[in-house]
Amino acid sequence: MATVQPSGGMKRRGVGDLLVRKLNSAHPLGAEARRALRNLPSTLQRYRRQNVIAESGRAPDSLMMVLDGYAARVKVTRWGEQPIVGFLLPGDLIDWPLLALKTAGGATRNAVLDHTVCAINTALVAVFRPPAVMALLETWPEVRRALDATALIERNITHEWLANLAGRPAPERLAHLLCEHFHRMRTMELTEGDSCPLPFSQARLSASQGLSTVHTNRLLRRLRADGLLEVQGRRLTVLDLPRLESFADFSPEYLTCSGKPGSPPASRGRRHEAAAHP
Repeated sequence: MATVQPSGGMKRRGVGDLLVRKLNSAHPLGAEARRALRNLPSTLQRYRRQNVIAESGRAPDSLMMVLDGYAARVKVTRWGEQPIVGFLLPGDLIDWPLLALKTAGGATRNAVLDHTVCAINTALVAVFRPPAVMALLETWPEVRRALDATALIERNITHEWLANLAGRPAPERLAHLLCEHFHRMRTMELTEGDSCPLPFSQARLSASQGLSTVHTNRLLRRLRADGLLEVQGRRLTVLDLPRLESFADFSPEYLTCSGKPGSPPASRGRRHEAAAHP
């Protein structure tokens, strides 16, 4: 089994181990299904910074997972702007729903990526061929449920990003994104205490949140001064997670498919009351 020494000095991980970690975090898998996933054959492809991993307008011909490094989902407008509509971290898949539709023999004319996936830094991608994937799913339908659950979580993240852009002030918006990043990294066991890699430049953070780079820099300084988080180089340190979540109006349930709503931060309740009773 291929193993990779992750950037940032974290422990080595195998392709199957990371795939199991990702799917099991979305939907619990039995021991036999986990074993089958660890034995799923794959090949590795390396992409340099800015290289295209998956191109807009094309249908996927395999299931791909980011093994090491990071990538971004990018839309290109006719004015030449390239807003980032999603970040891909180790363990994230590209793009299961389209492959599922294609292999099912459904209407595939529009089953193509509507965005381009680019490597942010040197990225290693594991490639699983459809025949092996579909054969595994026939034996272990719980794996399909886990794959579908990861797609639902991706949808939840997209909706939360839309809510960020439409309804949160810039400081809370940036804090929410960084809170989300920390939780996603922790789910994949890629944190060290209260710290984790943050490979996104301020320009990319800005491009994902509709902010200027100057504004993003100013906001990061403010969040540090308020004792919430610190960004040094390409590393994020959360200084006070409960306060950061409250400030950002962040509740992590959308990053799971558990169906457990949990308790929202106190600030969220106050804002909702204000909205209901102007």
